Amino acid sequence: MNSKKYQLYGLGNAILDILLQVSEEEFQELGYPRSSMHLVEATSQAELLARFSGRDKALCSGGSVANSVVTFAQLGGKAAYCGVVADDHFGLFYKKEFTQLGINFHSSPLKGGHTGTCAVLITPDSERTMRTHLGVTQNLSSDFLSEDIIRDSVWLFIEGYLMTTDQTREVAFAAAELALRHGTKIAFTLSDGWIASDYNADVRRMVEMSNLLFANEQESMAFSGTSNIEAALGAMKSYCDLVITRGSKGVLLSMAGEVTEVPAYPASLHDLTGAGDVFAGTFLLGLCREEGDKLNLAQSARGSCYMAARIIEQIGARFSQSQVDRYWSEFLKLK
Repeated sequence: MNSKKYQLYGLGNAILDILLQVSEEEFQELGYPRSSMHLVEATSQAELLARFSGRDKALCSGGSVANSVVTFAQLGGKAAYCGVVADDHFGLFYKKEFTQLGINFHSSPLKGGHTGTCAVLITPDSERTMRTHLGVTQNLSSDFLSEDIIRDSVWLFIEGYLMTTDQTREVAFAAAELALRHGTKIAFTLSDGWIASDYNADVRRMVEMSNLLFANEQESMAFSGTSNIEAALGAMKSYCDLVITRGSKGVLLSMAGEVTEVPAYPASLHDLTGAGDVFAGTFLLGLCREEGDKLNLAQSARGSCYMAARIIEQIGARFSQSQVDRYWSEFLKLK
């Protein structure tokens, strides 16, 4: 039995998601590359949202690793999270929600500035295109890290988006160094294809420090500089254990040198936001379960696929607690 207080310590951008459904015609008028995520200034994001000022918008505290940590906690895991929010309405809402979920959000909101926000445009094909203003998340520094929590965690989970600025990249590597010092395992998610390609040297350095890497097909090919998934898997599996999500084609696992293909569950697509995040949170919990409650790796991946299939049937990357309880119970009956 593990004696550490936390099973998972997440490190990433604390972002409030603003979810908006748009028609194909409206999306085409914007001229954005479909399914892209780009960082924008506050004025640019405000102008985008103003175009749809009369439209219903859903709000949800998020960020890639934050979403995974929430799923992890909702499934019963012991979690902490490091991110930066402002002392504005969105930031106080964000911190309160994490506290209510039993997640140790240990950093105090910054006075002044604005909590980071992400405008998520959901098109009729269920794809999401994101325009993110980082706000005070850009103030993330090593001062926000808790060495005590890293020492007292089984896993540290680091977000690929932190590779995009000098300051946040420094924090990510500082956290990884602390994890290595204290015997805490490191999981890393590539987060987006352009990060894997544009920041390849830094991403590669982080992957080399990690025990487990999460990527989707496009991200894995961008990272490895290959044109098909087989070549990407061959190029990447020597670094660390590897999970490649493939949407409706399921998941490829490369764990301890053994490659396993795990099928997906069918789903009625509504919004692809958060599918990979929910998968990662569920899978990490599977790795942390006590012996009597442990699933084997393939079963854990199947359970993660099941939860990912359920999240894309709704708008947004967040389950209610009752949904988590119901869906996990359904999966255990299926397996």
